[in-house]
Amino acid sequence: MRKWLAEIFYWDWKVFASLLFWNLRYFYWKRALIIFGVALILLFHAALSVVLRLLDEVFYPAYRKTTIREPVFIISNPRSGTTYMHRLLCLDDKRFTYFLLYHTFLPSVLFFRFILMLKRLDKKMNWPLRRFFEKVEDRVFEGWKDIHPMGFERSEEDEGLFVLSLMSPAIGLVFPWMKKIDSLWIADELPAKKKACMMAYYRNTIQRFLYAWGPDKVFLSKNVISTGRMGMLLKTFPDARIIYPVRHPYKTIPSITSMFAAPWKIHAPDIPENSPEYRNWGMLSIRFYQHFFRMIPHLDAERFYHVRYKDFVKNPMDTILDVYRTFGWTPDDDFVERLRNQCSRSRQYRSKHDYSLEQYGYDRALIDEELREVFEYFRFRKDLGS
Repeated sequence: MRKWLAEIFYWDWKVFASLLFWNLRYFYWKRALIIFGVALILLFHAALSVVLRLLDEVFYPAYRKTTIREPVFIISNPRSGTTYMHRLLCLDDKRFTYFLLYHTFLPSVLFFRFILMLKRLDKKMNWPLRRFFEKVEDRVFEGWKDIHPMGFERSEEDEGLFVLSLMSPAIGLVFPWMKKIDSLWIADELPAKKKACMMAYYRNTIQRFLYAWGPDKVFLSKNVISTGRMGMLLKTFPDARIIYPVRHPYKTIPSITSMFAAPWKIHAPDIPENSPEYRNWGMLSIRFYQHFFRMIPHLDAERFYHVRYKDFVKNPMDTILDVYRTFGWTPDDDFVERLRNQCSRSRQYRSKHDYSLEQYGYDRALIDEELREVFEYFRFRKDLGS
C-alpha cells in the first residue's frame, strides 16, 4: 500500500513545515510574501497531481506495463557541462525521449494528452498559444538566459519532479537556510523507506512519460542533483548508463553559488554574498564530488562514461561520438549532421560571467582538503582551475 501511494504522489510534509517555520523565524516581509505564494502553489500542485495521476489509473492503466529499458542518466556537479551534453544527445530524437520543462509540472498521462490536444488545436489556429507562451518565457526566464537558458519546450532536467514534491535541495532557491534541509543533500543517505518511496514515485513517473511520449525509445535524463541519488538510481535501474562530465571544483563551486543563489537577491537581500548561507551551496557541491567518488567502485565500466569538462567543450562532437562507441550505439547520418551543425554554432558561445572563490569567501585550503582524493583521481591542478 505504501508503495502504491508513493507511486501516485510523494510529498515531504516535514520539509514543507521547515519551509514555513524558518521563514517565520527569520522574518523578512518580501521573503514571507514569496514563501506564502510558493506554499499555496505547492499545495495546489500536490492536490492537482494526485487527482490527475489517480485518473491515469482509471483511463490509462496500461501505462504500468511500460518497460524502462537501459535509461541514460547524465549527472555531475552543477555547472559542469551537463546541459550542453544533454541537448546535444537530444538531437538524436529517433533514439531518445526526454523531459521538456513543462513535462515536470504535472507528470500525468492525462495532462500530457491534454497538452498534445492543445498543440494540435493551436496549430490549426496559427499558433496563438505558442506566441503567448513565448512572451511569457521571455519575461519569466529572462534572468536565467545567460546562466542556464530555459523554456517551457526546451529539454530540461527532471529535478522539477523532486522540487515540487519537496524532495530536493534545490528548494534552496527560495529557502536560504540550506543547512536546515541538509538531509536532502545526499538522498542516498536517507532512511530506506523514504528512498523506496522517492524511487517508486520517480520510476512510476517515467513509465507514465514513456507511455505518453515514446515507449519504444530510450529515456534520457540530465539531473545534477541526482548525483546525490546515484545509489538509488543504480538499484532502481540496474541496466542504466551513467554519463559524468567532471569540472574543476574551483570553477564549479563559485558558479553553482551564483546560479542557485540568484533568486536570493530578491527575497533575501538581508543575507550578504560572503556569508555561510551562500557558501552552503559550495558545501553541497563538495558533498556531490565526495559522493560520486565513493560510488565509482559500484559502477560498471561498460555502462559508465566520464569526460573532463575542458576536453568536452573543446571537442564536443568527438566526445558525443565517443559516448556512442562506449555504449555500443550506432549514430545515424541524420543525427551526425545535426550534431555537426549544432557543435559548429556552439563554438561562437562565450560565457559572460566569471566567478571566483574569493567573491563568496571560500577557503581554498578547505576545498583542497575535503576533495583531496578527487583532485588526485582526476588530476586537477591546485594552482589553476582547469
